[in-house]
Amino acid sequence: MKGAPSQGPARSRAPGGPALPFLPWPALVLATVWTVLVWANWLPGFPLSAAQWAEAVEPWMRLTPGAVVASLARHARWIGLVGLLAAAAATAGSAAVRWLAGARGGVTLRLAVGAGALALTTLGAGLASVLFPGVGWVAVGAAALPALRRIRRPAVGWALRPATLPLTAVLGAALGLVFTGALAPEASFDGIAHHLAHPEIYAAHHRIHALPHHFLANVPALAEMHYLLARLLAGGMEPAKLIHFGWGLVALGALVGWARESLEDHWALAVGAVFMLIPYALLVGQWSYVDLAAAALVTIALREALAPRPRRILLGVVCGLAAGTKLTGVFGLAIVLAILAVRGRSIAGLLISFLMATAPWGMKNLLMTGNPVAPFVPGLFPTLWWETGNHARYRAELASYNTGSLTLPGLGGFLARGWDVSIRNTGVLDTWAGMGAWFLWGLPLLLLVGAPAARGPALAACGWFVLWHL
Repeated sequence: MKGAPSQGPARSRAPGGPALPFLPWPALVLATVWTVLVWANWLPGFPLSAAQWAEAVEPWMRLTPGAVVASLARHARWIGLVGLLAAAAATAGSAAVRWLAGARGGVTLRLAVGAGALALTTLGAGLASVLFPGVGWVAVGAAALPALRRIRRPAVGWALRPATLPLTAVLGAALGLVFTGALAPEASFDGIAHHLAHPEIYAAHHRIHALPHHFLANVPALAEMHYLLARLLAGGMEPAKLIHFGWGLVALGALVGWARESLEDHWALAVGAVFMLIPYALLVGQWSYVDLAAAALVTIALREALAPRPRRILLGVVCGLAAGTKLTGVFGLAIVLAILAVRGRSIAGLLISFLMATAPWGMKNLLMTGNPVAPFVPGLFPTLWWETGNHARYRAELASYNTGSLTLPGLGGFLARGWDVSIRNTGVLDTWAGMGAWFLWGLPLLLLVGAPAARGPALAACGWFVLWHL
């Protein structure tokens, strides 16, 4: 097999096969017409005007390469710290994957599982009231040392050949823009209001405790544990955005590695470039957020589920880490269960390992509120700080942020959902997010091509789309 190590048994491409399967002409016509319609209508029809779009792009246009490079010296300590955390995750991930599956696993798999192990360890340390910098430095240093001793030059020669170099340059430019934004101070509301606020409060008290006036402190927060660990080591929140950017690299690596199992290298790079150039990916890559971590874990889970012989215990752990990162990560478990059911695979081991990976969050909520799934079903459990009325008010407030209304009701409205989201921004809380929905319309096109390897990912992504809107 060509490309990065697979998370499952090797799957090879047919020798001498075409670089991309033949695309039927109806699919080409549909893709062309839809692309022209969306892009022709986006700027005048989108809630962001052309002037607002230009205002967002203008700071990047004023960047001077020399100044950017010079600024790296001031950020070197934070970049090095994130690298140290990645090394610790690599060590923990290697041990965990070997224990769970009896195999070494690909680099993105090891990093993701290891990062999850670091987060859960930080959660345990917080519940034990031992969140002190000295403890963090000893633990991370001991974990990082084995990986640092085995560090090797990455095998990226395939991306630097003449056939792939142009796409590598496009991908590198997109990553460079996002990385530059990740060096700037945090400006997102969510990052300031809770993703960074919660770790700051926990670090000040050297323990994780109840925050009764903020319900989001009750939901699973794997990425926030990474920010908390970095806060202990750095003495400030400067590395947080770089950690989320690192999760974006893991998501990108998992996606490109998966694509290389069945596509030629230049098409795999094109997949990565499309992902990085989605407007929402460009935006959240510069935030202290959770979406790229969730995207990485769900991508890895789907890749493993579609492998010829999925390792179900490991798969359940990855699904549990995804659900522990963001509540919508549970959709990943639902899709994985559907895939395994269609393939006639047993799911008992997967469900047990999933519950074990998510149990720490239930234990934390039980200790803090008396409800293991707080803030949900407060009427079923005697939930401290968060009653049914609080939850109803929050849901009403959240619904009020949605913009626009569906163009068509019923099935017609569902079929037009991509248009509603990308042009009218309906149901989207962030006015920058809608344009990314345009790419959803490329997924059904994958089902029309003759590549069997493309159908599984396309169906899984469409399944995510359906669950989200239900």
